[in-house]
Amino acid sequence: GLVLLVIGCPCALILATPTAMVAAIGGLARRGILVRGASIMQLAAKVDTAVFVKTGTITEGKFEIVSILAIDRDETELLAIAAAAEKSSDHPLAQVIVEEAARRTVPSYDPLEAHVVPGRGVECFLAGRKIRAGNANFLAEAGITAVQSVLDTADRLGATAILISDNDHLAGAILLRDRLRAGVVEASAGLDLLEIKSRIMLTGDRRRAAEVIAREAGIPDVEAELLPEQKLDRVRQLQSQGRHVAMIGDGINDAPAMA
Repeated sequence: GLVLLVIGCPCALILATPTAMVAAIGGLARRGILVRGASIMQLAAKVDTAVFVKTGTITEGKFEIVSILAIDRDETELLAIAAAAEKSSDHPLAQVIVEEAARRTVPSYDPLEAHVVPGRGVECFLAGRKIRAGNANFLAEAGITAVQSVLDTADRLGATAILISDNDHLAGAILLRDRLRAGVVEASAGLDLLEIKSRIMLTGDRRRAAEVIAREAGIPDVEAELLPEQKLDRVRQLQSQGRHVAMIGDGINDAPAMA
C-alpha cells in the first residue's frame, strides 16, 4: 500500500513533514513560544534534560519584601542606603527595593561610582562611605562574614536575603520572597510524562531557600549559589556527558547559559 501511495502521489509525502513543522511552529507561537526554525523542533525531540533558572522562570520574578532587618540603624535608613546602591541595577530584587523606598518616601541619596557585580551585588559610595548590597559571598570578599544569623532567618522564611554593609560592617538585610509561577507544577509533571526525568533548577540563591521553591515546583534536583558563568559551565558539563539539554530562563542573568 505504501509503495503504491509513493508512486501515485509522491508530492503529498514530500510536503507532509514541512507542513507539520509549520503547523507546530504556528501552534507554539499562538501560545507565546517562538521557535527559530524547523531544525530546532527536531532537536527538541531529543531533549532528555531540562535545566531551569529559578527567578523569573520557575517563579514570577515578582518579589515582595517580607522583612527588613536593621542592625545599627532604623529600617528607614537601611532601606534608603540599600535603594541608593540598587538604583544602578536592573535585577528584579533591586527594582523591588527601589520601588519600596519610593513608596515609603524614605530619604533619597545620590550614589557615586555605583558598580554592579553580576551574580554578587552592587556597590557605591555615599558621603565617603562604601555601601554594598548583595549576597553573602559578595560581602565576604570585603571581609564581612558575621551574617549567618541573618541568613538563617531568611532560610526559615524561604526568602532571599539582600545583605547591606556600610564600610566594613553589616548594617542589616532586606528579605524578599518570590511567588511560584502559575503552571510550573503542571509543566514539570508534563516533562516527566515525556520521559524527561532529569530536571534541574539552577539559582544563585542559597540552597535551603532554593530547595523550598524546587520542592513546590516538582523539580527533583537543585544546584544553588551559582554565578551566571557557573550556570554556563554546568550546561556545558551536562552536554559533555552526552545529554541533550533544554535551557529555560528569562535571559537576564542566564543569557550565557541560554546561548
